Amino acid sequence: ITSIMLNTNEVPKCLQQATTVLIYKQDDRTQIWNWRPITIFPVVRRVIERVLDFRLRAYIALNEHQRGFTSSPETHVNTNILSSVLTDIETKKVMHVLSF
Repeated sequence: ITSIMLNTNEVPKCLQQATTVLIYKQDDRTQIWNWRPITIFPVVRRVIERVLDFRLRAYIALNEHQRGFTSSPETHVNTNILSSVLTDIETKKVMHVLSF
């Protein structure tokens, strides 16, 4: 299926159909911004996308600093670094307000 899709440059109609659901985040459930849409494709399509990803990575190189949307352990590290930076900024902001 993957080879046919690559050769024809088309995705079969049955693999184009998806379901979108809203996932509740936090706070007031009546406010639209507290919900996040998630689109779910069929399992077959997700398997095909993984095969395509594997094949394409044989021909391209990602930037060594790219961490988002990859299955590397560095993604977790970057999340912790960002969290620490935001906490530090918030602490400094509070300290600055208290100094007035």
